[in-house]
Amino acid sequence: MTCAGPHPADRNLMIFARFFDQRKQISELRQDLDEMRHTVKKLDEEWSDYYDRFRRLLAKMAKRDERANEVLREEDAQAVGADGNVGHMSPRQLELNAKILARRNRGGV
Repeated sequence: MTCAGPHPADRNLMIFARFFDQRKQISELRQDLDEMRHTVKKLDEEWSDYYDRFRRLLAKMAKRDERANEVLREEDAQAVGADGNVGHMSPRQLELNAKILARRNRGGV
């Protein structure tokens, strides 16, 4: 008896084993893909949350700066005398002016 190759039953068993292994790999890949989708969705939600917080913070800072500038303008208008000469700045004006200048220097403006 000569050995011409694997027995047909062994050959079918090898094909089935390979097919089962491929199905297992596909299943694992699908699980990995689902986990990655979940992770990306969580990251997207986190990024949106941080973006909203940052946007609100910038809006608050801009509003605060605008109010300080408006107070300075009002105080400057009040400091101008009847003859049109600008009087000395009040302590409050000096304090606000120093804060604005410090903020501008920090921001690079």
